[in-house]
Amino acid sequence: MEDRYVDFILGVSSYVAVSGKPVPFSAFRPPTSKAHLSLVQHVRRQFRDFIEGCGGLDPNEVLGSGRTGRLLADALERAGAAGPISGLHGSHGIATGKRVEDMLSCAIMPLVASRLAFPEVAGDWELGEYLHGDMKTAYEDPSTIRVPDPPALPQGKICGGKQEFTKFAQRADQANGVELFGEDELERDDDGNVIVAGFFSLWKSVLQDRTITSRLAQNRRERPLRRSAHLLAHGVLLGETHLQEHEKARLSGMDLPNAYHRAGVSVQRSKSYAVGGRIPAREFARGPAFDRMVLRRRAAGLSPEVPKQVRVAWRSLAMGDLNAVCFMTTGHLNLLRRNGAAREVMRYRSPIPRGPLLEGVIVDDYDMLCVVPRTLRADEAAEDTEAIERARQAYASVGLHPEPKKTFIAQDNADFWGATVQGETGRVRAHREVTVRTMTLVVAILKQKSVTARTWVAVLGLVVYVSLYARPALSFLEAVFHEADGYAPGAVFVPGRRALAELSAWVAFVPFMSVDLRAKYDRRVFATDASSRSCAAVFTQMPEDLVREIWRHRPRRGIGQAYDDAAVAAE
Repeated sequence: MEDRYVDFILGVSSYVAVSGKPVPFSAFRPPTSKAHLSLVQHVRRQFRDFIEGCGGLDPNEVLGSGRTGRLLADALERAGAAGPISGLHGSHGIATGKRVEDMLSCAIMPLVASRLAFPEVAGDWELGEYLHGDMKTAYEDPSTIRVPDPPALPQGKICGGKQEFTKFAQRADQANGVELFGEDELERDDDGNVIVAGFFSLWKSVLQDRTITSRLAQNRRERPLRRSAHLLAHGVLLGETHLQEHEKARLSGMDLPNAYHRAGVSVQRSKSYAVGGRIPAREFARGPAFDRMVLRRRAAGLSPEVPKQVRVAWRSLAMGDLNAVCFMTTGHLNLLRRNGAAREVMRYRSPIPRGPLLEGVIVDDYDMLCVVPRTLRADEAAEDTEAIERARQAYASVGLHPEPKKTFIAQDNADFWGATVQGETGRVRAHREVTVRTMTLVVAILKQKSVTARTWVAVLGLVVYVSLYARPALSFLEAVFHEADGYAPGAVFVPGRRALAELSAWVAFVPFMSVDLRAKYDRRVFATDASSRSCAAVFTQMPEDLVREIWRHRPRRGIGQAYDDAAVAAE
């Protein structure tokens, strides 16, 4: 297999180098030069590292994992359901005249109360205590982030039977996760209809489904806070880690189970989480939510104290809230910091910390990479040991306990932040399941030669994501970005030769799409300048520590670069 890949990739490289003209195998000479032998060894090393990181995954299984893999595969299958049409193939894309059902954004599951995941206790973590300023105000009172003149508001509905939803709501009520409201307590739209959210379930595991509140109407009435975007860790940041030959990356992480359900909300925010239609109040008689409703309506002087029909609303942060990620990520990070953990975190588009410990938070996940000696055992202490202990103390202080099955401590290999890290080998690449899934879908498109415009764009998004860990791979792609421009989302078309050739070259080089954490720093620093008549480029050698620091503060896409005026004046 390894020898075949070496021959294959050298052939593809030659094909690309000569502008897509086939090179016969007989034209290749045996590797005799030092440079040629070095190239072959480099190809072998990349292939071995790829097999170590991504080998053993069944392409069909990874298509069924995640939240979009199976959807894309099904949409692609529908596009080719009429049989092979490979005869339609030209230099430009060709419309087939067929349309198929548009790809859904998620795979909605049948609503079965017993399958819906929900903790035994809900709404018991006062998340608002870990928010500050206007973010805390917005969390407590959604009306403070209302937008003027919102568009027409959609009516939410429950995707499933009323009986099954009621059973689930009763179970959630026993966990203290529900509030009940009379219709006179809720806001109405311009047509006089009570504003409610929809509700549906997504696949979570073999035994459970995930609950999603489709809060479309209220989301349209509010502005996004966008405060957590700069706090989110991203897998590509891990590629900026530098390892010496005697070092390795040690990986640890924890996941908070049911974090959204555990985060309690105010009555005002709970009102914005009202879902579905009316339900008889007797279904919740003498439950926790019923008793709170009676006391609240009595204090407000509302009559009757017990309405015949009520609306169910969640008492915890809803997955589907426009600002849920912002609230959870910020609150989670502040919880850790108050207890001495996550003191200097990895943040997207920001310089990575200088020390050996690289921590980061994405919503309910807390993960870290620690640079340690290669000889250090998993049970020996390092900078990550104290951080993990402090995080556990932080969680315990509010009654949270990380999911044991998703907790990993001092591992050499791990998947987090959308990346796969090979700590001993010293490589970072896109998450191995995403990588194999993307390769599988690309190969399916190349074989089938027909696809819908929406599926093409979605698969292309995965292709770009995998390429983020080796950005030169994006140079393979040009025509693909505009191939679906002229087609409706559900229209089936045959991509042109050039677009398919670009994808073919790209998928061949996927094993190379990773970051070598032991790559040496180039000590040369270049400067260029140009005018309308001439140009110049100069370089100089600098100490490695200085080059490393300059690299940390290099210009980053999406972040403005500016001089510190005070510092310049002081000089």
